[in-house]
Amino acid sequence: MAATGTIALNANSLTVSGSGTKFTTEAQVGGALVTYIGNVPYTFVVGAINSDTSITLTANYQGTNVSGQSFSLIDRGAYTAITAELGARTAQAIRGLNYDKSNWQQVLTGSGNVTVNVPDGSQYTGPS
Repeated sequence: MAATGTIALNANSLTVSGSGTKFTTEAQVGGALVTYIGNVPYTFVVGAINSDTSITLTANYQGTNVSGQSFSLIDRGAYTAITAELGARTAQAIRGLNYDKSNWQQVLTGSGNVTVNVPDGSQYTGPS
């Protein structure tokens, strides 16, 4: 959700400073803060809420000093679900790459017919 106010981030710092922000009512520890800096999305996990205008991140901001940034907050439950879904999709992609590697090895080194595994769980048998 779009949040109230703007934020400032300093290089190599855990602290987010707000201007006109309402961190105590809008942010959640374990939730996420998202901002775009130079059209690049930055996502941070909220480690502590210090006041309406100050929060602490769980990892240092790795970028240049910025201020006047608009931002959004994602609640802890949604952020956890997003993270879990991202993990599942990443695992699915890696499984597909592993299948590809194994399949190409069979096709390129096998003789006669070979059976390859498809990411959806099915198999295909054909000439090497």
